[in-house]
Amino acid sequence: MTERENETLWAIVPALDLVLMTLQTCEDLLAQTVPVRVLLIDQGSSEASNLAFREFADHHHPRVVLWSFNPPLPSLAAAWNRGLDFCWRLGHEEALVVNSDVRLHPETARDLHTVRTQQGALFVSGIGVTAEQFDNYTGGGNSGDHGGPDFSCFLTTRVGHLKYPFDEGFIPCYGEDCDLHRRYLLSGDGAKIFSVNLPFHHIGGGSRTINQSEAAARAFQAQAEIGRQHYRAKWAGPPNQERFIAPYGPLGVDHVTNPELQARVRAGLPALEPAPPTPFGDRLLDDPATIRALDDAFHKKAQELRFHDGS
Repeated sequence: MTERENETLWAIVPALDLVLMTLQTCEDLLAQTVPVRVLLIDQGSSEASNLAFREFADHHHPRVVLWSFNPPLPSLAAAWNRGLDFCWRLGHEEALVVNSDVRLHPETARDLHTVRTQQGALFVSGIGVTAEQFDNYTGGGNSGDHGGPDFSCFLTTRVGHLKYPFDEGFIPCYGEDCDLHRRYLLSGDGAKIFSVNLPFHHIGGGSRTINQSEAAARAFQAQAEIGRQHYRAKWAGPPNQERFIAPYGPLGVDHVTNPELQARVRAGLPALEPAPPTPFGDRLLDDPATIRALDDAFHKKAQELRFHDGS
C-alpha cells in the first residue's frame, strides 16, 4: 500500500444470520494480502447466529470486532454510516465495506486501494461475477475500464463519506446505492465513484433472495417497495427517471419544458404532485440522546483499539 505501508484497513460487514456465508466472507477478509481488521455488525440475528459471531470474534481477537444490535439499527445505510464513522474516529482515511455473502480474492483490498489512490477516486468498487468467472480469475484486471459502482464490495473514503453519507431513510434497505450515486453525479463528483474490473462473487444478496420461496419473494418485494417509495418521494421518479435535480426538488430544466408538464400547468395543476413530507434526512438517528450514547460508546472502543493499530 502506498500510504503508511503497514496501516490496517478496516472492513465493515453488516450481517443478519447467514452464519456460514458471513464467516466465510470474514475469513476472506482476514486472508487479504494487506492487514485487514473486520467490524462485524450483527443487525438483529437469532441468538444462535449471534453466538456463532461472538465465538468467531473471540477466536480472532483483536482482528475481528463484533457489534450486536437487537433490535437492529433501522437500515443497512445506518449500519454503514455508523461503521464508517467509527473508522474515521480511529483516524483512517479509507475503509472497505462488504456484503455478508461475498467471496473475495486475497488481492482485492490491495488492488482497490491502488486504483483509488492512483486515480484520485472517492469511492471505488469491484464487479460481481459468477462463481465460475470468480474461480477462473487469474489477476490483471483492467483498472482503467470504469463502470457504475457496485455496492456489494466497495472501498470508500473519509472525505467522500463525510460529504455524501448514506441516506438512512431506505428502511431496511434498497435504493440507498442509487441515491448515493445520484448525489455524487449531481454534485460534480461523478468521475470519482466507479467500479473497475476486479471481480468478486456475490453469492445471493442475503437470506431474502437466497430463499426462493414464493412467500420469501413477496416479503422481499414488500420491503423493497418501501425503499422505492422513499426514492420516488426524494427524486420524483424511480432510478434513471428522476425529475428532481436536488433532493425533494426542484425540477430539472428538461422537465420544465416537457409538454405533458406544460399541459398540467396550463390546466392549473402543479407540474408535479408535491413530495410527501418525510421524517428522514441523510441521518435517521437524529435523537440527540441516542446519538450521544452511541458515539460515546464507539469513541471509547476506538480509543481502546488505537493500541492495536499502532497509532
